[in-house]
Amino acid sequence: EFRRVLFRSLVLLGAAFTSQPLAILGLAGALVLVLTHVVAPDEVPRVIDFKVIALVGGMLALGEAFHQHGLDLQVAGWLEGLAADGHSPHFLMGVLLVATILLTQVLNNVSTAVIMTNVALSLSAQLDVSSRPMVMAVVAGSSLAFLSPVAHQANAMVMGPGGYRYADFVKVGAPLAILTGLVSLAVIPIWWPF
Repeated sequence: EFRRVLFRSLVLLGAAFTSQPLAILGLAGALVLVLTHVVAPDEVPRVIDFKVIALVGGMLALGEAFHQHGLDLQVAGWLEGLAADGHSPHFLMGVLLVATILLTQVLNNVSTAVIMTNVALSLSAQLDVSSRPMVMAVVAGSSLAFLSPVAHQANAMVMGPGGYRYADFVKVGAPLAILTGLVSLAVIPIWWPF
């Protein structure tokens, strides 16, 4: 058990102090565990959570489908329509934050951030305001990945071993997302004014 903890710690230290991707370091750490007989080769299939791998693969496919079918452009068009109706930048930043939070729950946080950043930049240009508060709303919204197991890889990894259900994420995540979202709405325009 000590060697498992040691190798895990080395992987995390490698991630903290090198520019190597975490996926490469994790794979190297797993390989070292097997080569040093800390984990027996026949034990490997039992320690891999294949449901998480399938879930992450599905999230990536869903994000790609979202982009290929132009749903990101539809969200941008809807928000730009709100801007054309004369709503204030603060209101639109709030709508952008909520849309990003909701989208993060069905895609993953990285895919959502990539998609919604373009929306934020387009919306800022249309309103002729600084893009910083809009982009920060996307950053905050995509970080509030508390409501579903697909929103973030860590959620997916703890779901099986923790015995959590989808409803557990909603029960705990909804109040946390609402509180953090309200704080973001109040603080973002102060630190990054329009």
